[in-house]
Amino acid sequence: MFIRAIHLDYELDHYKILAELDYKVLGKDSLKGAPGWGQDIQYPPKMTHQPHWYKPVGRLSFTDYKVWAWLEAAKASGAPISKEADIWYKYLATEDLKQEAMELLGIFRVKNQKEFNEIENAEYNAGPPNTKTINTVIFDIPEGIHYKYLNNTLKDSSYIPHTIRGDRLWKKYIKIYLEEHLEEF
Repeated sequence: MFIRAIHLDYELDHYKILAELDYKVLGKDSLKGAPGWGQDIQYPPKMTHQPHWYKPVGRLSFTDYKVWAWLEAAKASGAPISKEADIWYKYLATEDLKQEAMELLGIFRVKNQKEFNEIENAEYNAGPPNTKTINTVIFDIPEGIHYKYLNNTLKDSSYIPHTIRGDRLWKKYIKIYLEEHLEEF
């Protein structure tokens, strides 16, 4: 279905509202007649709040981003969505948006990690004598098909973080931190 340019703003807002409705109700069996209603379909997890790392990119608000990202995950898993939500998703899923998403999430790519400067390197190495490294942290991964390929082990040769007084943060704290942030995403 092609969107006629003369009604573009109205139709896009119409599709966006229905995409937001899909985001709100699908997977809850709360709206009779919704796509997947009455079927045992596991939809992707939904963001409940804005992650600390999110920065608006281009024309994409956080609300639009979370609905778009969720629709993309739902489509990838084969879960049904409404045709209006699919049209809104396809309109946003242009090369520009993909570029914006890559820019936003690119900070997490290995090739984009920067080397420490002298000050950061000195701070990193300024741990108390005999500071242990993290080595391995094993953490719990949430249940669900969207998490089944995730590794539950973090291998890190960094020093265990410590406070200014020299008190170290326990690996258990790092484990809890990782689990909470994984749940957030």
